[in-house]
Amino acid sequence: MRTLSKETLEKYENLKRNNTYENVVSFIIGFISEYRGKQGFYEYFSLFGSCCKVHYRGYFNKFIFQENRSDISNKKLVFKVNAVASVELPTKRFEGVDKFTKSIYEDIKRRAPKDIDKGLIVELKQYLNPYFDLKDIRVTIRPRWRYKIAIDDYFFD
Repeated sequence: MRTLSKETLEKYENLKRNNTYENVVSFIIGFISEYRGKQGFYEYFSLFGSCCKVHYRGYFNKFIFQENRSDISNKKLVFKVNAVASVELPTKRFEGVDKFTKSIYEDIKRRAPKDIDKGLIVELKQYLNPYFDLKDIRVTIRPRWRYKIAIDDYFFD
């Protein structure tokens, strides 16, 4: 488990002393607000007669609790998060590069939230397990995507 900030650790200590619903929600909001998640994949393909590796990742950081979209009394918490879909390519000089990167970005948008949200929930459950069952609250994560591409044009150096 990761190290909690002093403020979130205080919320956790309050929760351990008195596991009221308000303390649980306060801890969950603090925990998710400081969470950072990432995942990554490698794919290999043939280019110019060589085997090339494409590394692509999804990053989530700066979770922001959306009080206006949440319904705390009905156990619904909503967060928006900055999400980055990052692709590292060996070159951008091949036919269909735009279509290729678009398909990778779509894959990241599909796979990253599942992987990152799963990691977040597993870690959160480790803290809450003896005090509260997380399945009693619905947490919704709304990513705001930004795209980043890095090129290492080693084919043309």
